[in-house]
Amino acid sequence: MEWQLTPENYLSKEEVQKLTVLMRNAKDLAMYRGGSKADVKDYYIVQTFLFTGLRLAELIDLNIEDLYIKRQRPCILVRKGKGGKQRTVFLSQDGKTLLQELLDLKLQWNEPEYGTLFLSTRNTPYTSRAIQLRIKDWYHKAGLDYKKLTVHSLRHTYLTELLRSTKNLNLVKNQAGHSSLLTSSVYLHLVSDDLESLEKLYS
Repeated sequence: MEWQLTPENYLSKEEVQKLTVLMRNAKDLAMYRGGSKADVKDYYIVQTFLFTGLRLAELIDLNIEDLYIKRQRPCILVRKGKGGKQRTVFLSQDGKTLLQELLDLKLQWNEPEYGTLFLSTRNTPYTSRAIQLRIKDWYHKAGLDYKKLTVHSLRHTYLTELLRSTKNLNLVKNQAGHSSLLTSSVYLHLVSDDLESLEKLYS
């Protein structure tokens, strides 16, 4: 049976806002009080998923050297995508600002200037399980359906909004690192409302 993207697989705009506000407040409070960096790091991890649509393994493997945010067209180089394929993921201005903030914080924390971008509070690379559990916990805190939503839901959310705003399936394919447009086509139902305009063709 062909897999279909349904509302339970991604976050609505309202859910994204709810999650983001909760995590931003927790991040700001932790920074103000000089407490644990965990909430701060969680915020930047989730926001990076929402601004890039990376897969979990791709985010874990991301190095500082893979960020090209000072270019005229800022981007990320994904060196180890699905199937070992390499691709370029372009960033919005907000995505660029987010990652620059993270780099500035890493300097303040005296973290290495090269190598793994996302380090745990122990300065070790995250495991997939650790990120999955922490994001599930944030879903729960935000009052979202944490039993159905996953880390991959953040990727679906990004690709959903990308297609909704651009109507460009090729862009979705390239940003996602899909092997074909057929894979990207699971998002096409999101622009079904636009098909109503076909009735007005030549009228």
